[in-house]
Amino acid sequence: MKIQLLNIDDDELILFIHETLIQQTEFSDNYVYFTGAKDGLAYLDKCNDPDTRYLILLDINMPGMNGWELLDILELRPYASQIRVILVSSSENESDRLKAKKYKLVYSFLSKPLKTEHFDIIKEIANTNYNLD
Repeated sequence: MKIQLLNIDDDELILFIHETLIQQTEFSDNYVYFTGAKDGLAYLDKCNDPDTRYLILLDINMPGMNGWELLDILELRPYASQIRVILVSSSENESDRLKAKKYKLVYSFLSKPLKTEHFDIIKEIANTNYNLD
């Protein structure tokens, strides 16, 4: 089983910071990023690899399709059991954190930008068993 890391955020500076941290922590060499949720969804729909698990770092507030809309769609996809999502947001709104708990794909809610110490949490989530249907 391989794990692919996806980072979906419309802020290119945040994507750069996160990519740098991913390299520094040697977290993953199987990493792709997208500046929009629609592109991330298209990628996942195209992959269709039952042997791959996907860990998604997802921003909430993006133009076009936001993170909540993407989560709504992902939860209905046949490959949903292969996905874990970590919301990475600058939102300080408690209602966002409460809403995140309603999604079975969301395993954590972290403030952006990510920091090196966040990768302990990310690694723990990546290394727990995926419950495949």
